[in-house]
Amino acid sequence: MVNLTGDEVTGQSSNLSSVVTIVIVTSPTASNPNTEMIDRCIAGVVRSFAALKSCPIIIACDGVQVVDDSVPKKHQQQAKTKRIFGKCTKESFDRYEEYCKALEAREWLIVDRQTEWKGFALTLWSALKQVTTPLVMVLPHDYELSPSALVKIEICGMLHEMMEFTDINYIGLPNPRSSTLKSRHAEALRDLHTRTIVRGDMEISLEPMAMWKENPHFAKIEAYQSIVFSRHYKRGQFIEDTLGQEMLANIKEKGRDAFHGTYLLSLDLPCSFHMDGPRYLPILERQALHYSVQDFEVEAAEQASHFVSKRVHNHI
Repeated sequence: MVNLTGDEVTGQSSNLSSVVTIVIVTSPTASNPNTEMIDRCIAGVVRSFAALKSCPIIIACDGVQVVDDSVPKKHQQQAKTKRIFGKCTKESFDRYEEYCKALEAREWLIVDRQTEWKGFALTLWSALKQVTTPLVMVLPHDYELSPSALVKIEICGMLHEMMEFTDINYIGLPNPRSSTLKSRHAEALRDLHTRTIVRGDMEISLEPMAMWKENPHFAKIEAYQSIVFSRHYKRGQFIEDTLGQEMLANIKEKGRDAFHGTYLLSLDLPCSFHMDGPRYLPILERQALHYSVQDFEVEAAEQASHFVSKRVHNHI
């Protein structure tokens, strides 16, 4: 176990590069080759948790199958803006290829590319095999963190406690739909209660979750190995649709004995927001089309652009 001491547990500016690896799973979207969406995802992490700014970042790129002329035109049209079971048009494939190459050109990123379509679970598993830190932060490419919602969270202290307690394997970051999930699973979680962790001036509350979800979260790499990927996944499967449902069913039947240490960080407001990857359009393109664009999105995109430019300039 890596022990955090001194400034590592007292300040947001500490360096957690030997403790956490950030893994972002990406796939074709309508906005390719533009990188604005994934840039917002990356920058949102660092803007929210300064202590993660030097952590390794792995971009896990799923593969894709090109749709040929034998595919019905209806599906070809759909594939221009979203994936159809790993398929996309030749035009979308070329744009995705350019997007991946743009990410590979960034020396401060580790890009793990699949040569064929695998789906979220297997694409993530490929990237996790490269992780050498005890903890991992996993995000889909179309989620953005809100720094204002996380301003009171001392990430160094929280992650220290996560490593210290053997029964905490996963800490999810709440989104606007988390409260709905909690109410839906209330009966299954009836024997489990909110957990409060105090360390010095830090106090955080963790609410039990009935299933492992792909939404932004921190997890122990050992738990990914022994719990999540101890089972077989088929191409195209998601963790929450397979293992997650098994976990939910087991907790309903066996209660706390089937609980795997999955928690949700308790906050006053949601801290992670879905950018709707399949339909995401860059800010400038939306403005040119006279679409309504919220001020916070403009600011987030500008912050992301500044962050990436600085990293490229410094080659770190």
